[in-house]
Amino acid sequence: MCADDIVTLLVGPPAFAATESIRLSDAVIDKFEGALEMEMSRSRVPWALDADSKSLTLASSAKTRRRIAPAMKKVGIAVA
Repeated sequence: MCADDIVTLLVGPPAFAATESIRLSDAVIDKFEGALEMEMSRSRVPWALDADSKSLTLASSAKTRRRIAPAMKKVGIAVA
Protein backbone atom coordinates (compact mmCIF):
# COMPACT_ATOMS: atom_id res chain seq x y z
CA MET A 1 0.00 0.00 0.00
CA CYS A 2 1.30 3.46 -0.78
CA ALA A 3 0.05 7.04 -0.79
CA ASP A 4 1.43 9.69 -3.08
CA ASP A 5 1.12 13.35 -2.15
CA ILE A 6 -1.18 14.46 0.64
CA VAL A 7 -2.16 18.11 0.61
CA THR A 8 -4.21 19.82 3.29
CA LEU A 9 -5.25 23.45 3.21
CA LEU A 10 -6.28 25.35 6.31
CA VAL A 11 -7.83 28.79 6.02
CA GLY A 12 -8.45 31.16 8.88
CA PRO A 13 -6.73 33.51 11.28
CA PRO A 14 -3.04 32.60 11.78
CA ALA A 15 -3.51 31.37 15.36
CA PHE A 16 -6.41 29.09 14.35
CA ALA A 17 -4.69 27.78 11.23
CA ALA A 18 -1.48 27.09 13.15
CA THR A 19 -3.27 25.20 15.91
CA GLU A 20 -5.29 23.16 13.42
CA SER A 21 -2.21 22.45 11.30
CA ILE A 22 -0.44 20.95 14.30
CA ARG A 23 -3.51 18.91 15.25
CA LEU A 24 -4.02 17.70 11.68
CA SER A 25 -0.37 16.73 11.23
CA ASP A 26 -0.46 14.69 14.44
CA ALA A 27 -3.64 12.95 13.26
CA VAL A 28 -2.19 12.17 9.81
CA ILE A 29 1.02 10.74 11.30
CA ASP A 30 -0.99 8.68 13.78
CA LYS A 31 -3.31 7.32 11.09
CA PHE A 32 -0.69 6.51 8.46
CA GLU A 33 2.13 5.29 10.67
CA GLY A 34 -0.04 3.80 13.39
CA ALA A 35 -3.30 2.37 12.08
CA LEU A 36 -2.16 1.81 8.47
CA GLU A 37 1.48 0.90 9.29
CA MET A 38 2.80 3.08 6.46
CA GLU A 39 6.05 5.02 6.57
CA MET A 40 5.99 8.78 6.05
CA SER A 41 8.94 10.62 4.57
CA ARG A 42 10.05 12.49 7.68
CA SER A 43 12.94 12.48 10.09
CA ARG A 44 12.85 9.65 12.61
CA VAL A 45 14.98 11.62 15.07
CA PRO A 46 12.89 14.09 17.08
CA TRP A 47 14.02 17.71 16.72
CA ALA A 48 16.43 16.87 13.86
CA LEU A 49 15.43 17.37 10.23
CA ASP A 50 16.56 14.84 7.65
CA ALA A 51 17.81 16.24 4.32
CA ASP A 52 16.24 13.25 2.51
CA SER A 53 12.80 13.77 4.04
CA LYS A 54 10.16 15.11 1.67
CA SER A 55 7.48 16.08 4.20
CA LEU A 56 6.95 19.81 4.45
CA THR A 57 4.53 22.19 6.11
CA LEU A 58 4.07 25.46 4.26
CA ALA A 59 3.16 28.46 6.40
CA SER A 60 1.66 31.51 4.73
CA SER A 61 3.03 34.03 7.23
CA ALA A 62 6.03 34.46 9.49
CA LYS A 63 3.75 34.50 12.53
CA THR A 64 2.21 31.17 11.59
CA ARG A 65 5.62 29.70 10.84
CA ARG A 66 6.97 30.71 14.25
CA ARG A 67 3.99 29.09 15.91
CA ILE A 68 4.03 25.75 14.08
CA ALA A 69 7.77 25.23 13.47
CA PRO A 70 8.56 23.74 16.91
CA ALA A 71 5.70 21.22 16.71
CA MET A 72 6.60 20.20 13.17
CA LYS A 73 10.32 19.91 13.93
CA LYS A 74 9.46 17.75 16.93
CA VAL A 75 7.92 15.17 14.56
CA GLY A 76 10.61 15.56 11.87
CA ILE A 77 8.77 17.77 9.39
CA ALA A 78 10.33 20.91 7.93
CA VAL A 79 8.46 24.23 7.69
CA ALA A 80 8.80 26.74 4.85
